[in-house]
Amino acid sequence: MIYYSSALSLNKYVYLLAGLGLGNQVLNIQINTKNNTKSPKISFFNNHIPVNHLKMKSKILFLCTGNYYRSRFAEIYFNYHAPLKGIEWEAFSKGYRAANANNIGPISVFAQDALLQRGISDYPERFPEQVTEEDLQAAHRIIALKEKEHRPFTKEMFPDWEHKIEFWHIDDIDVAMPHDALPRLEDKIKELMDELIPE
Repeated sequence: MIYYSSALSLNKYVYLLAGLGLGNQVLNIQINTKNNTKSPKISFFNNHIPVNHLKMKSKILFLCTGNYYRSRFAEIYFNYHAPLKGIEWEAFSKGYRAANANNIGPISVFAQDALLQRGISDYPERFPEQVTEEDLQAAHRIIALKEKEHRPFTKEMFPDWEHKIEFWHIDDIDVAMPHDALPRLEDKIKELMDELIPE
């Protein structure tokens, strides 16, 4: 039996369950409003996941400059493969300069093409998003994709976080072509997932 505050709507509660990794599970939710209680009880039963095993997924934040090309590829690629490997982590991505970018469309066509070549075509479509300190606080692990490019941004914008961020070495399109950069990024993500696979 789970209790929830009257300030939390049922829709928000169900959304919370999705964040706990139950988005694809069939839940039987019942509201007990006997005696006009202000905090009704919600019972739910799941044939696959015991209630005492519920837990939030750990979060990985991928950072690049515009949140348009490299970090989006990393986020989508990771989220596609992690569940297949039993990895209880979820990626999201942001950009240091996403608010100032002049990119066309929600995501780079180079990232789209590379994902499609790898059989990945179903993912949320959104426009680039600017990183905030709240994003850093929400992440359990933070990876900036190009140290030479992104360490200065970190020092400028979030100096207290520099020692908490991992820096990779994946060039942007002005330095390396996508057919060179994205396979290197893919290899790094594979190494990361191998590290996160439960024993």
